[in-house]
Amino acid sequence: MNQSGSKHRCRVIVRALALARIPAVRAGRSARAVPATAALMVVVLAAAGCSGQHSPTRHSATPTGHTRAIRVAAGHAASLRLADGWEVTIPAGSVTRSGTFSGTAISAPAPAPPGMALAGPVFDLSLAGPTLVGPVQLTVPVPAPRATGVLAGPDAALLVYYNPATSRWQPVTASYDPVARTLTATSQHLSIWSVLVLNASQVLAAVQNALTGFLGVADVAAPSCPGTAQLAGAGITVATADAGDLVKWCAGIAGPGSPLVQVADNRNYGMELDYPANWRLQRLGPPDPLFDQILTSLPTLSLQASGPGTRVITIAAGHTVELRPPLVDVDEATATVGVQSILINAILYGVETFALTDGFIAKTLAIAGVNAAAAVAGAFKAKDCLTEFDALVHGPAPASPQADGVLFRNAADLATGCLDKVWPTLYHANGADAAFIATVLLWLIDGVKLILADLHAAIDTVMYARGYHILYASLPTHWARLGVLADRTASAIQSLAISPVSSTLVTGHIDGSSYLWNIASEREIATITQPVANSVFKGDQVESLAFSPDGANLATGLGKGLIVLHNLATGQTTATFNDGYGQGAASSLAFSPDGKTLAAADLGGRGAFLWDIATGRKLALLSAGIGAVTSVAFSPDGRTLATGGDGGTVLWDVTTGHKIAIFGTSASGPIVSVAFSPDGSMLATGGFNGAVLWDIATKRRTATFADPATTSAADSVAFSPDGAILATAGTSTCLWNTATGAKIATIDITADSVAFSPDGQTLATAADNHVTLWAPV
Repeated sequence: MNQSGSKHRCRVIVRALALARIPAVRAGRSARAVPATAALMVVVLAAAGCSGQHSPTRHSATPTGHTRAIRVAAGHAASLRLADGWEVTIPAGSVTRSGTFSGTAISAPAPAPPGMALAGPVFDLSLAGPTLVGPVQLTVPVPAPRATGVLAGPDAALLVYYNPATSRWQPVTASYDPVARTLTATSQHLSIWSVLVLNASQVLAAVQNALTGFLGVADVAAPSCPGTAQLAGAGITVATADAGDLVKWCAGIAGPGSPLVQVADNRNYGMELDYPANWRLQRLGPPDPLFDQILTSLPTLSLQASGPGTRVITIAAGHTVELRPPLVDVDEATATVGVQSILINAILYGVETFALTDGFIAKTLAIAGVNAAAAVAGAFKAKDCLTEFDALVHGPAPASPQADGVLFRNAADLATGCLDKVWPTLYHANGADAAFIATVLLWLIDGVKLILADLHAAIDTVMYARGYHILYASLPTHWARLGVLADRTASAIQSLAISPVSSTLVTGHIDGSSYLWNIASEREIATITQPVANSVFKGDQVESLAFSPDGANLATGLGKGLIVLHNLATGQTTATFNDGYGQGAASSLAFSPDGKTLAAADLGGRGAFLWDIATGRKLALLSAGIGAVTSVAFSPDGRTLATGGDGGTVLWDVTTGHKIAIFGTSASGPIVSVAFSPDGSMLATGGFNGAVLWDIATKRRTATFADPATTSAADSVAFSPDGAILATAGTSTCLWNTATGAKIATIDITADSVAFSPDGQTLATAADNHVTLWAPV
C-alpha cells in the first residue's frame, strides 16, 4: 500500500475513534486472565500508528550501519550494549575461545508478515573467531506506541529472528519485565533480531473492508428454472413489483402439476424468506458448514413459524432455495432482513473478523488456524451466551433502520465476546504464543466495536432493507377428472361436505344414509346411519352436512328438521337438536370457527337457529320475517352469520341477534347458497340468477358470475382455500377469478353441490348418486 493510501486509511480509523468514544482498553475487560506464567509473559505495549503496510509502527533512532562490538573469551562473561537499550549477555563458558562479538543495525531483510509490523531497530548479531556453544541472553526494550486507544493495538509483542532458510521471521519464547518494558529471552542462535507487533491500522482497515464487503452485493448468477415458457399456458403468473436486486429468482414448471420458484440471495449476508406454509422448500447447492453450525448451536434462530400459515427460512449469502407452491394458489414469498437474519449475520461477521485476524496470527506463529464452525459450536455451549442471544431473539422487534443497526451491533459485540472465550484455546498453543493470541483477540473485540460505530449508517440502511415480494398466482384453466365416488345403493345425493383438516369427504343421501370417503384413495371408509327413535324422522333424507372445525365431529341435518351430531372416531351419536317435529328441513348447517355453536337453516320459514354444542340448548332464532332459509355460513371470526333464502341474503350479529345488512331482495330471486371468503372480506351468494360477490366492508356488489353458455343458476358456491377462485355449480361447473371476475375454466358437468379440498388441489362436484373429483393439470 502506498503512503497516501495509508494516511487515508488512518483518517478513516481516527474518525471511527471519534464516533465510538470508547476508552483505549474497556474497563473490566481483564476479567478473563491472559494465559501466561511468571517466566513466560506476553509483552505489554501499544502497537501501530498510521504508517505504510510494511513499515514498523515504532521507529528506532539507531541509524542503519551503526555497529558496536566487544571482545569475548572462553570462561569469561561479557555484555554487548547496543543502541536503543538492547543488551546481549554471553555467560562464561558460552564461547570456545577469544574473539569479537558485534551487533549492527541493518535494514530489515524481509517485511513483517501480513497484519504485523516491525517495532524498533533490526540488529544483526555475529561472533567472529570463536564458536558459540551455550545460549546468550537477549534483553530487548519494546518501543512505546505512537497512537493511543484502540489504534495503539493490542498489548502484545513477539521477539523474533530472521530465518534465511524459510525467509520469514521466527518468534521465540520471551518473558517480559513490566517495569523495565523489556523482552528477555535465551537463545543459542545468532542471527538478525527484532520485535514484531500487530499492525493495528492494517488489521482495523482489513476488518473495516471486511464489513464493507459483507454489506455488499454478491452478484450471483440468476438461477435457471425448467419450463419457464410453459407457465402462461398453465395459467400461472409469477412476478414482482419491487425494484432492485436484493434477490435473483426464476419460475418454471418441473413437470405436470409441479410449478417451482427458485430464489437466490444476491447479498454477502444472509436474509430471510417468508413463504406460505403449504409450499415445499429445499436448499440447493452445497451446504454452508458455518451457517449450518450457527443454526444448530442457536436453535431459536431456526424458528420456522412466522405467523399463521407462514414459514420463514434464512438463506445463506449467495445461496439458492427452491419453493414448490401448489398448482392452485395465489400467494407470495417475501425476502427481507429480519431479526433472525440480523442475528445470524452479526455472528457471521464476528466469525469473519476472528478468522481474518486468525490468518495473520497463524502465519506469523506458523501454526494451524482455527476451524470457524468448531469455534461457533464451542462458543454457544456457554449458558450465558445462549441466554443473552435468546434475549435478543425474543426482544422487541426493531421498528426503524437505527433500531435494526443497533440490534446488529449489539449482536456482533456479543458474538465476538462469546467467540473470544473459546477461539484462543482452539490453537492448542502454549506459553508466550498463547498469551500473544489471547491478547490480540481481546483487543479485536474493541476494534470491531470501533469499526461498527464508524459504519453505523451503512449498517442501519442494509439491515433495514425493504422486502422483496415474489407474487405467485396459479389459476389453472384445465381440470382433469381424477375419479368418481359412487355408493352401492344408487341413492341420490342431497348434500356434500369435505373435512377442513383432512382428505375425508362425506355425502348425504335421500335414503337417510351418509358415506365417508377418502379422497386420496377414492374409497368408502365408513357408513353413517341416523339412529332415530322417533318415527317422524325415520328414513328421513339427509339435507345438509357440516364438519366441525377440528374434523372430529359431523353434523347431519334431516328433511324434517332434526339435526344429529356424530363423533367420527367412535361412530357414536353424541347429540341431537330439534325445535319441533316436521316443522321444516334443516337445509344447511355451519359450525362457528371455535366449534361451540351450530347454525341451522330452516326451510319451513322460521329463520335460522343457533345451537349450543355443549348443552344442546337453543341460543337464538334469527328470523324477523325473512322467510325460508336455504343456506347459512359463519364469517371466519365467528361474529357474523350470513343467511340466504327467500328474503335474499342477510348478515346477522351473532352476539346480539340483530341484522347488520341485507344483500339483494326477494325480487332478485331466492338465494340457495352462501359462503364467506377465507379472509372474511367477501361473501359469495348463489341463486337462480347466478352468483354474486359482495364486499363485506362496503356492503357493495363487486362482481356477478353467470355463464352465458348455460343457464345462469348457481346452486352451490365454494371458495378455494386461498380465496382466489370461486366455484359455482349448475348445469355446468365454472371456476371464477375473484379478483377480476373473469371465468378461469368451465368443467362440463352438471352439479348440485361443489366443494374444495383443504389444500385446494381437488374439486368435488356432486350430482345424482355420485361425486366426481377434479384436479388441475
